[in-house]
Amino acid sequence: MPTLPPELQREIFEVAIRLNRKDAALKLNLSLIAQHVRIWVDWVAYELVTIRNQKSAEKFLKLSDSKAPGFFAIAVKSLLLFSLPAEYTVRILSLCPGVQSLAFWIWNFPTPAIPPISQLPLRRLSVRFCLTAVLTATPPPTWLSSVTHLDIAFFNASESDVKKLTRLPHLTHVALYWEVADAGPPPPIKAVCANCPNLQVLVIMSWPYDESIINSYSFDPRVVVRPVPTSLGPDWEATHLDLPDIWSCAERVLAERNASAAMRLIDRVW
Repeated sequence: MPTLPPELQREIFEVAIRLNRKDAALKLNLSLIAQHVRIWVDWVAYELVTIRNQKSAEKFLKLSDSKAPGFFAIAVKSLLLFSLPAEYTVRILSLCPGVQSLAFWIWNFPTPAIPPISQLPLRRLSVRFCLTAVLTATPPPTWLSSVTHLDIAFFNASESDVKKLTRLPHLTHVALYWEVADAGPPPPIKAVCANCPNLQVLVIMSWPYDESIINSYSFDPRVVVRPVPTSLGPDWEATHLDLPDIWSCAERVLAERNASAAMRLIDRVW
């Protein structure tokens, strides 16, 4: 019986894991086939890491002791951290310096986390605090020129806070959260548009969601209003898994708008 080339074998196992990422039993069974298969499975399984609480953080840190030195530094590309004590946050970030997509959902930002966050090669960033402290850090973050997608809560953001976005010259996608029920000020939409010259889409995540809100943002066709996802974690993970997420939904809305505008133009010409 002919043997498949190692490259094809590896691709088969990687596809199996990516299509069944939530299937822990499959991962275990594949890992038991052979040592080299376990290594292939691990590389894919830990591309995306979600740490939801202190217990899962302790489990991850213990797991790091059983892996080869530097494994997580290369393997982890997308990382989601919920509220954790500062010491856990710093240790996990230090173990994963290759992260390109970071969701850091914590309300009281721990200052010790600034250095490890600043050194990440980020392309996508999702946070629940004002970024001013990170954007103005010394030395400046290495990802200022690489971040394209920013998902942020601008709670009580000042004009000077919004102007800090000019430090992100390649920013094309921005999402802002607005809890209408709190009767707080609306997101500084015009300021964001003015300070992000390469902006392609600005998503307003509104809660509660009201269709009437859309009309208040009609001044800029790039603005898309969407309801806050029922569960934010799976929506963020969907980006890594090439599944529909807030960005793909917003881009579909923009494509429909552009198609409608083109049809209206054609009708006027004819």
